[in-house]
Amino acid sequence: LIDRVFKGSVNMMMSALVKIEVRPEYLDAYLKYAAEVGEISLRCEPGVLTMYAVREKENPCRITILET
Repeated sequence: LIDRVFKGSVNMMMSALVKIEVRPEYLDAYLKYAAEVGEISLRCEPGVLTMYAVREKENPCRITILET
């Protein structure tokens, strides 16, 4: 199905908005891993133009990621 949807769609732009909550005991490891994966996505995935991640001030374990 994905091949049928995207085949020939060179000019199509997609965005993803993701909200997650990480357990406090895994937060440091997650942030390190996410930074590595995000950098690889920006460098290697042809359609990834930008990636922003923000943490809530009141609860730093809640993270919102926007990828375009």
